[in-house]
Amino acid sequence: MHRIMQLWLLPYLLCCSTTVNAEIYVIGHPLIGVNALTAEQVRNIYLSKLKVLSNGVAVTPVDQVQDNPHRQAFYEKIVKLSARELGAYWSKRAFMEEKGRPPSISGDAAIIQWVSKNKGAVGYVSAPPNNNGVQVLLVIP
Repeated sequence: MHRIMQLWLLPYLLCCSTTVNAEIYVIGHPLIGVNALTAEQVRNIYLSKLKVLSNGVAVTPVDQVQDNPHRQAFYEKIVKLSARELGAYWSKRAFMEEKGRPPSISGDAAIIQWVSKNKGAVGYVSAPPNNNGVQVLLVIP
């Protein structure tokens, strides 16, 4: 009986893990002035180390909410920090009175809408945005 239950749950577990391991799309406002960003640039934007692009456009990142599974995947793949390490990083920056973490918005649609209305905005979503007033700057496998 226990073995049957394990086999029954396997497709659901695979489905859930596939969702988290899906591609992540880093998006930007069309007037950001670049056609693409490197993974290193995105990492530095999200760690508040890159605030102005080489073309002079100030960059403002926006984050998914903390319990979003794509947020964890994004930080592990691009920023290369676990949730615990990221918390320590931001605590240290707050202690040094530097700019804090990016604001969080709930859901892909809200991220797309926010990025489309803010010239230097950068965000990430779990599915291709199909334009919607934004452009894809990087695809994270």
